[in-house]
Amino acid sequence: MIAIILALFSSGYLVLAFDIPSFSVPRPVDSDLFPKILGFILLILSIFLFFDRKEYKDQEEEEETQVQQKEGKQRFATPRMQVFVTLVAIALYIFLFEILGFLLVTLLFTFGMTFYYGYRRHVVNFIVSLSVSLFFYLLLTRFMGIYLPEGIIPI
Repeated sequence: MIAIILALFSSGYLVLAFDIPSFSVPRPVDSDLFPKILGFILLILSIFLFFDRKEYKDQEEEEETQVQQKEGKQRFATPRMQVFVTLVAIALYIFLFEILGFLLVTLLFTFGMTFYYGYRRHVVNFIVSLSVSLFFYLLLTRFMGIYLPEGIIPI
């Protein structure tokens, strides 16, 4: 059911994305490119979700629940709690975006979310989070010319 809702949403999003006007000056990356890409990705993923086998997911969730019960982490690892924690983390990301800046808040967000979802190699997690944050910061600011807030780390 959720796959059909996502497919309808992405179709509506794509209709609106194709209505975005292009600039009169030719550019390699226009304002309508990313919304179109996101719309197509969401549509493709919703199709994959529609054809996903439910029996496999039920078995996988049951095995994961048994492992979590053995480890004593059931209370914090329920799907509802994971959604709640992720939504709170996204809200904090949005709130701290201007204050701390893109680089630092993205580093904290990616490190925190991967830690919360069970990745325990902290040094590797930090290096990957820093690399991804720095890569996207440089890509967006230097290559695409998009302004991102610097926050407390002036770059």
